[in-house]
Amino acid sequence: MNTKHGLRGTIDPPGSFRDESLQFVGFSLDIKDGLIEIGFDDMADEGKARDIVRQYLEWFSFSHGVRHTVDLNQSWKMQPGGGKMIGVQLNDTLTVSDDLTH
Repeated sequence: MNTKHGLRGTIDPPGSFRDESLQFVGFSLDIKDGLIEIGFDDMADEGKARDIVRQYLEWFSFSHGVRHTVDLNQSWKMQPGGGKMIGVQLNDTLTVSDDLTH
């Protein structure tokens, strides 16, 4: 993807998507192997990018009768030298079911 910024996440449930690349009002949208990625050139457009992915998945869910979701927890930004700075947002829940001792 040849954009300055992007978001990526795993579609849940996977499997019913075919690999495709779309252009939507200045945004590049790629779906491959159960992952969805959207690229954009202005960081101020991140909210719009999230909305486009949400709307696409709502349309796909409606047309196929199966609810699909995605957590866009990966982001990237192109560096001046040509490399990508990749960020991953991790979320987890820890449940303690026993006493802790030190």
